[in-house]
Amino acid sequence: MKYLTSIWIVFLVAVGLFYIRLQDPVPLQILRMKTFDALQLRQKVDKSEDIVLINIGYDSLKALGQFPWPRTHFAQIISDIRDKGAGIIAFTMIFSEEDRYGGDEVFASWMKDNGVVLSQTVSGRVLGIKGPHVGIAIIGEDPLDFVFQYNGLLINTPLLIADGHGIAAGSPEVDNLTRRIPMIVQVDDVLYPSVPLEILRVTAGDPSYQLKVGYTGIQAIRIPSFPTIPTDEHGRIWINQKHLFDEYEFIEDFPNFEGKTVIIGMGADSEGLVPILPTPRGLKTPQYIQASVLQTIINGENIVRPDYAASYEILTLAVLMLLIILVVYKINIYFVLVFVAAIFSGMLYGSFYVFDDHSILLDP
Repeated sequence: MKYLTSIWIVFLVAVGLFYIRLQDPVPLQILRMKTFDALQLRQKVDKSEDIVLINIGYDSLKALGQFPWPRTHFAQIISDIRDKGAGIIAFTMIFSEEDRYGGDEVFASWMKDNGVVLSQTVSGRVLGIKGPHVGIAIIGEDPLDFVFQYNGLLINTPLLIADGHGIAAGSPEVDNLTRRIPMIVQVDDVLYPSVPLEILRVTAGDPSYQLKVGYTGIQAIRIPSFPTIPTDEHGRIWINQKHLFDEYEFIEDFPNFEGKTVIIGMGADSEGLVPILPTPRGLKTPQYIQASVLQTIINGENIVRPDYAASYEILTLAVLMLLIILVVYKINIYFVLVFVAAIFSGMLYGSFYVFDDHSILLDP
């Protein structure tokens, strides 16, 4: 016990642990992310009153036949859900080729000035193409140094022009779970907004976005009529995982949507036609992810990990380690154990408190 509590042994252990935190190896990053998951999964699950999902699942494929369908089916569903009082209508699938059945003109006619948002996505294969986008008002520094950059873009066939065109792109973490998505990306030095951001812009009827950029990266994105969206330095936001949505099959008789946003995509049981994304709440479809992001923004329930968080944690760690070293040197070992346990409990409580009260993620 005398050797184990030697001031030099304690000092060496503290330095070793501090060095590990500075290096931040993958197992430590995974542990941090799992801790953040635990903070969020304690939240009460809320049913969305703003968004519904329409899925192209097994029953729809069985009824309407092999996919891809004639585009007239999609024109018809726009007509049907407009009759049921839908608000903005968004598609998470991409119509990159012309309709082999010749239905693009009919589909395009139902999209024109009708509150429809289409998806496009980043690509490492389709190069040299510029997709539809709107301007961005930049406040501060040049965002191109911070926004995720991609080589190419997969867009919809030019025959299909909607009121909005958003990027559907994920940002998997070190353990391959989807917790954040970028609100904005760049391809060939052109900035493209995400699908949720485009839905908000079309809803508000605004021609552009406002992007605030500091010396350390992106700080926030704003669309008038909606809460300011705080982001990390790369323009990503944390997905609040607590939302549930009403879901319907493509072939169902729909209820009155009462102005809710409707997001249409491939269902989880349309095997082989959609990538199912792992999240802290299990496997989710792309439209579920986009809906969760959109609901997070609408509610102003943005989860934030501030730029200063890592520095704050490391500084706190250094101060507490020095304090523990002094306590070990001066006080009986049994009191030291109580003291250290109290510090650990306090750090854990503090982490839970700032998240529950302020939606701030700090790593205990």
